[in-house]
Amino acid sequence: MINQSLELIRSELNTFVKSEFSLTDDKVNISGLVKQDGKPDNDLEIDSISLMLVGLQEENAIQSTQNFVEREGIKYRIAPSIFLNLQILVLFNFTHYVESLKFLSAVIRFFQGKPFFDADNTTNFAIDGIDKLKIRHLSQTAEQQNHLWGSIGAKYMPSLLYKVNLLNIQDGKITEEVAAIKEIERSLVRT
Repeated sequence: MINQSLELIRSELNTFVKSEFSLTDDKVNISGLVKQDGKPDNDLEIDSISLMLVGLQEENAIQSTQNFVEREGIKYRIAPSIFLNLQILVLFNFTHYVESLKFLSAVIRFFQGKPFFDADNTTNFAIDGIDKLKIRHLSQTAEQQNHLWGSIGAKYMPSLLYKVNLLNIQDGKITEEVAAIKEIERSLVRT
């Protein structure tokens, strides 16, 4: 689900960038800056825009109330859904700094003009269990930016941080069968 969401955003952003700058080659990819061992990722494409997942947050303000499913007339309890927000860093890795700024401006325009993705505004919107992806820019102080780049283990490059809400994670596994209420008895007790 997370990979599908990132791939959808990548595809839509790539289509926009190619159209905006009359390009034939893809410019947007999903990539990290460093490998698991802390060494630079040499597969990071030069003169490209990369999307990188840098954080996940559970949305505690929303609690799932749909903890039951019915199949063939029998009710079953399922584990409650988890609602997640993704933090995506959009990196501009261009040889020339001014090119990075040009593409950065285009990405801001793209997300300003399309703050959400759903079946109505996105041709290939097909993510299991998700009706809409909402995207908003997250502003960072210099200190927060420094902390983020230090955590990544890379030198700063032009970038934007976006929050994608809400991914509804639900595996649908049954935890128990729930007996149906067949009759309600009422009695009056006098004291």
